[in-house]
Amino acid sequence: MNVLREIIETEIAFPSSFTNAEERAWGVMYHNVEIADSYDSNHAWIRRGDLRAAAREVDAFYRGKGLVPRVYQMVPPGEADPLRPVLEEAGFAIRVQPAKLFLYTGSAGRAPRAGVQFRCIREADAALLDMIECSDGLRARKVIARRVRAVDYHLLVGTVDGRPVTLGSLQSIGAFTRTDDVLTDVAERGRGYGLALTHAMIAYHAEHIGDTLYLYADDPVAIRMYLKAGFEPLDPPLTWYWASKG
Repeated sequence: MNVLREIIETEIAFPSSFTNAEERAWGVMYHNVEIADSYDSNHAWIRRGDLRAAAREVDAFYRGKGLVPRVYQMVPPGEADPLRPVLEEAGFAIRVQPAKLFLYTGSAGRAPRAGVQFRCIREADAALLDMIECSDGLRARKVIARRVRAVDYHLLVGTVDGRPVTLGSLQSIGAFTRTDDVLTDVAERGRGYGLALTHAMIAYHAEHIGDTLYLYADDPVAIRMYLKAGFEPLDPPLTWYWASKG
């Protein structure tokens, strides 16, 4: 299995730490009605078998839970995608987005002196959850409160004078580790905490995990920071889209 296919498998598996999964012979359906506005918590991957029957099952399953039927898909460059015409025929609207995935390929270099202390935690207290909600919304609070309990999930929190100011996660899935949940307190941004966090996650990964590290990013400021820290765009890129049915 090549890197592109392994990353697709990792992307398929990563929601398992924060949502519920219904496995099928054709793929998987993720769902969590308590976070209905989280697309990552509520979507399906259709991978094989009778694609039309799978699309019908996805439609009925999510509608039965009062959720929007949604399917994610990633396709390696140059490969055919038999799923897309099936979804379009079934009435799903397709939204194509660049798959902005980045692999860590370089040396982290010297971490900036931002005055932040980092540690890995296994339980999120009220102060941290309040910071997450204030900075990134209730959805992020609910997702991280559940994720932090997962065995292969590592949540690094940066504190200044005992106050949480930044955080990011590392989730080990097979031969890869995915960086996610990166945020800085809305009142503490612009002080270099994000770059310090990135270096801390790279160092933690090298010491405690050691496989291939990658991340998804679409914010231009964040992308510049990751490139500076030693990440490189996945080349060739994957085609990624999600399909939904209102």
